[in-house]
Amino acid sequence: MRRAALTRRTALRAGSAMVRRTGLRRAPAVRSRPRQTGPSQDTKLAAIARDGQCVVGLLCHDHPAPELVPNHRVNRGMGGSSDPAVNQVESIIMVCRLDNGWLEDHPERAYAAGWKVRRGVDPGRVPVRYPDGFRWLLDGRGGRSLADGGSSVVEMALLVAFAAALTLAVGGLLDLVLSAATAGR
Repeated sequence: MRRAALTRRTALRAGSAMVRRTGLRRAPAVRSRPRQTGPSQDTKLAAIARDGQCVVGLLCHDHPAPELVPNHRVNRGMGGSSDPAVNQVESIIMVCRLDNGWLEDHPERAYAAGWKVRRGVDPGRVPVRYPDGFRWLLDGRGGRSLADGGSSVVEMALLVAFAAALTLAVGGLLDLVLSAATAGR
């Protein structure tokens, strides 16, 4: 595409200096704070109260008090997310810094354990495996409930513990009876 040559509207006067008739326009300096895209302080406190320890517990089990950080189960993206569901308490778990890096390096395992949730999936419906071995459903109030008919799992654990204690007690009682019977002969 051929352009026409530029032509001056006014002639230059010989020996005169060029003068700017308008001042320099500068864009106003806008100093805004970076937008807040993380969870609120209340959400962090609710997650700390619910978890109290590293939820993953793979790399920090040797450390007496690892530093806990809130981890988003649903990835936010590089610039954060405007989706409010990403910062809800059921979307946040507390992990140590070591396990936080591990989660990013091993996404398949993180999704399988519920430590990460794919975008578009309700985090309140995806159970999270805790270091106690149980799978928990997280709720929007900062609580959790056992997943997969969890009450029967707890009842079974209590029954097993009760049976073990009863076996020890009966065994001890049986030993006492036997020792008394043999001592009386």
